[in-house]
Amino acid sequence: LLITPPVTQRTIIGSLSLMGITVLLGLLGTRFTHASLVDGFFKSVNQLFFRHEIAVSRITRIRYIPTWRFQKKLRSLYIHYDDGWAPWTELKNSLYKEKTLAEIIRDLVATNSRIQLDEHSLALMRKYPGE
Repeated sequence: LLITPPVTQRTIIGSLSLMGITVLLGLLGTRFTHASLVDGFFKSVNQLFFRHEIAVSRITRIRYIPTWRFQKKLRSLYIHYDDGWAPWTELKNSLYKEKTLAEIIRDLVATNSRIQLDEHSLALMRKYPGE
C-alpha cells in the first residue's frame, strides 16, 4: 500500500471506508429492528432511526405478500390502517422469522378482531399455530 501512487492509495482507502460504512449500516438494519405491542399500540423500529407507532384499533388490514415481484420467497408483512391503500409499515421476513411474524399477526388480531387478513397471512398463522 505504501509503494502505490497517491491516487491509488486514496481510491483504496475510500473503497475500504465505503465498505465499512455499508457493513455498519447493514448491522444497524438487523440489530436495531424490532416490533412490539404495548398497551394497545403497535410499535415498530427499523434500523434504529425509523420509528412507527399506531393504535391497534386503527389497523384494518394485514397482507403477507412478496417484497419484490421477481423473488417470491422474500415476503413482507404489510400493515394497513384506516382503510388506506398504502401500508403503514412493512415487516420483512428477511429481518423477522416467519414464526415471529405469525405471532405478531395473532397478537394484533387478538387485540382488534376487525383486522382483515389475506390468504397468505392466514396461511402463515396456520403454519405456526399459537401455543
